[in-house]
Amino acid sequence: MVLRSERELLAQTKAQEDEIAGLHLQLENKDREVERLKDLCLRQREEIRTLKDAVLFPDAEPEPEPDRRLRDEISTLTDQIQCLAQELAQVKAEKHSARSCFDEDGYCSSPRTPGFNEETSFSLIRELMFRLLY
Repeated sequence: MVLRSERELLAQTKAQEDEIAGLHLQLENKDREVERLKDLCLRQREEIRTLKDAVLFPDAEPEPEPDRRLRDEISTLTDQIQCLAQELAQVKAEKHSARSCFDEDGYCSSPRTPGFNEETSFSLIRELMFRLLY
């Protein structure tokens, strides 16, 4: 009789240990779910705060993205470089026309106006932009 009750106790103990292990797994799963829900709540709280600010302060412009600011700055610099390249081409043209005013005998002939060389100006623009950016 003692052996039988001892076997029954061992079987009960084993069943209870299995049940405890199952409950531990359930507890771990619930803990992970709680953490996931906390993260979700934090993200939603931040979204609500952003929306509330947008509703309360509709006139306030958000800061432009760094990429947009950089693009605007590059665009402005590109325009400035194009102006500089055109002015440089004009100066070169004036310098060239001043030299070509005199012929081989030293007499002034009618000056020619050299044409605007687009390829030269664009290569100057590329070179200046490369220097600015790098």
